[in-house]
Amino acid sequence: MQQWNVPWFIDSEWNYARGQLSTVDRHYGHVHWIIHSIGTHQIHHLFPKIPHYRLEEATFYFRKSYPNLVRINNDRILSSFIRMGKKFIRQRYIGKDVSVFTYSDDQNNN
Repeated sequence: MQQWNVPWFIDSEWNYARGQLSTVDRHYGHVHWIIHSIGTHQIHHLFPKIPHYRLEEATFYFRKSYPNLVRINNDRILSSFIRMGKKFIRQRYIGKDVSVFTYSDDQNNN
């Protein structure tokens, strides 16, 4: 499941749970284990006291129990960074009446 529709909330719409569930899990390839599975962002942000050696297990059960809340991006980190950077440049202005914003794949969206 690829996730490009991560919501950004204005202050009045944001809360701790929404913020933590807006994070995206990713696998960092060969360095995933070296960096202590920190690509398991959702569990790490929801429950920061879980030790790194339990993140994979906790992530497995979270994904199994709450598949509708899971956000995963399996793209390579550099290409993902470049793609999101381009979206940010194209869509950097957000209307004052917008309370929840998601970056779009629409090339004409300004």
